[in-house]
Amino acid sequence: MSSIIITLTLLGHFAPLSAPTPKVAVKKPSVVKKAAVQTKKAAVHTKKAAVHTKKKNVTAKVTTPAPATIALKRQKTASRVIRGTVKTSKASTPIHLAHVPATPKAVTLKTADKRKVRSVKTRRPKTVAYPPIGIYQIHLQEFASIRVYDENGYLRPQALAEFNRINRCLKTGVVLEMDYRLLVELYEAWIAFGMPSVTLFSGCRQAPNASENSRHNFGTAIDYNFDGVTRRELVSWLLSRRDRKSHGVGLGYYPNSYHIHMDVREAHAFWVDLGPAGEKGSRMVADSYHWFATERKQRSRAVEASTKDPEPQATAVNIPAGEPETSATR
Repeated sequence: MSSIIITLTLLGHFAPLSAPTPKVAVKKPSVVKKAAVQTKKAAVHTKKAAVHTKKKNVTAKVTTPAPATIALKRQKTASRVIRGTVKTSKASTPIHLAHVPATPKAVTLKTADKRKVRSVKTRRPKTVAYPPIGIYQIHLQEFASIRVYDENGYLRPQALAEFNRINRCLKTGVVLEMDYRLLVELYEAWIAFGMPSVTLFSGCRQAPNASENSRHNFGTAIDYNFDGVTRRELVSWLLSRRDRKSHGVGLGYYPNSYHIHMDVREAHAFWVDLGPAGEKGSRMVADSYHWFATERKQRSRAVEASTKDPEPQATAVNIPAGEPETSATR
């Protein structure tokens, strides 16, 4: 028994050694992640290289000269018809355009501006049925624009107040209530002569700047003229129209002054004053209508007489007999 045990031990001691088991190398997780990232970067790099090559091919296609003849191709119509589009038929044969050399640069199409552009509305001039009259008071150096009538043709109370204000007395500053018929007559004449500038010389004048019986003292008279209109034309127009009035109109013509006189009264009156401007007193003409009608003839005759040269008169010298002639009598 002991011999058997010894032999077995000897056999086990001298038995051939078995090959060692190979060890498996376990990679760390950080190393695996780094490798994955590197592979992704390589893939992105390859994609970029492919895109770059495509762009090069596109630019090469654009820069190459196009053929001289271009055939128009019709795009495929969409299934949905857009409102407002025009349907075109297919061309039987390709249309050859003009021989135009190709542009070396790439052409980019600009998108159409979709903003709405409003059309400019042309404004018509507003027509005013009763335009305001402009009155300039030459002594007060004031201007007033008076709307005499409203849109319906009625006299405005505010117009009368403005007319009273511009006709106040220069010396005393008294504002009288002027007769509204003066404003109506003035406005009618202003419209008839084409709306000229109105220069007002005096309206209300209180004593001692006016006589006690003067109509300027009661607010029923004004002195004025129209710029660009002769006083003779203005007076002749007022004389031709006054018979149509229900009230009387008084007209004073001053050839040597700068204005005419107009007032409202019961009966018509007309006079001509030949006094110089600014002089107190008057030089009334006896027959004012006849003088006014023949004024132009009288002035033309006076001008003709002044232009004619007087004829030279021959002077005879009586020399007594027996006396010698001197140098003075020769």
